[in-house]
Amino acid sequence: MRQTLSIIPNFIDARKNLVRLLYLKGCMKEVLEEMKVVFILKGVNKSVNYFCLGNTFAALGKKDEAFDCYIKALNLALDYIPVYRQIFLFTDLKKEISFAIDFLTSKKV
Repeated sequence: MRQTLSIIPNFIDARKNLVRLLYLKGCMKEVLEEMKVVFILKGVNKSVNYFCLGNTFAALGKKDEAFDCYIKALNLALDYIPVYRQIFLFTDLKKEISFAIDFLTSKKV
């Protein structure tokens, strides 16, 4: 795949496939480098890229960077549902919601 990209560096699908492969192999630092290239290519869905970049930062344990990427993804596409799940996982909202559910279900009516 890298050979293809050395010949045709703007081949978006090949670059995206390389990012997916590197991600699956756990090569997160290389994913970050490739994502930088993907971001500057035209015809790329930026909200999806920010979401993927956020997942990469999350896998590296960089929660603040991941959260920032998820917020950028939402700013570009409010209807991009997977981002909401990731934000939910990164915040204490799940604790608050869990507490509220426990409180409501423990009350005898």
